[in-house]
Amino acid sequence: MYGARWNSKDTYVVYTAQSRALALLEAVVHIGKIPADNYCIAAIDIPDNSIETYPAEKLPDDWQASPPPNYLKAIGDYFIRSNKHLALKIPSVLMIEEHNYLLNPFHPLFDKVKIISKRAMLFDERLF
Repeated sequence: MYGARWNSKDTYVVYTAQSRALALLEAVVHIGKIPADNYCIAAIDIPDNSIETYPAEKLPDDWQASPPPNYLKAIGDYFIRSNKHLALKIPSVLMIEEHNYLLNPFHPLFDKVKIISKRAMLFDERLF
């Protein structure tokens, strides 16, 4: 509906994270609080030969700014439009040593993304 750091409005992309912990951290930042109820977490498998990497070293110094600079949307939009890869591996703003993966829902290999496991999210009460 609105776009995000790596995509413009009306450019559809699926945001995923390298780890369950990073996924939770990203959700907390975007929701603004620890999710309370009815959240689940899924582990997926992405075909290795369909992942393009965008290293942090190629990004200008202000790429972690908030609000995000528009050139990041251009990177993600181009990734979707070019349709060369199923996934784009990008550094996480929250933890640059870890990565998020943008998935292109229009790529011919999108149906090869498999859910390996899923479960309800259980939160330690100390987080609240």
